Amino acid sequence: MKHKRLFAISTALVYLVFMILCLAYAFSVKHINSEYIMQADSVRYEKVEKILSDCENKNLCFVNLKKIKNNIEKDAYLKVLKIEKKFPNSINVTVEERKEMFEINVDGQYFVLDENYFVLAKK
Repeated sequence: MKHKRLFAISTALVYLVFMILCLAYAFSVKHINSEYIMQADSVRYEKVEKILSDCENKNLCFVNLKKIKNNIEKDAYLKVLKIEKKFPNSINVTVEERKEMFEINVDGQYFVLDENYFVLAKK
């Protein structure tokens, strides 16, 4: 009786480990679909690609979309329009490059703003 119980427990553990490994592989990020609304000669494209490539082969369940968005938007000229997980193994991202629209002078300092008055740069 004791051997049957031990066999049942060990079989259940082996099955559980197998399922965890299969799910970890099945939900690892394999596709990052990115859409860019940028000028053709933009060097910011490479920055975004580097940030997104850090997510490849990580488990989709543990990818932090807010962190990815914040890392992309550290560059004031970039704005994430959409970012989402697409199960079982994809991330979709749409990034727009903000355009300089206004330049204002405040106490001798010039600020560059976009169409929503977001400060892009200080000159």
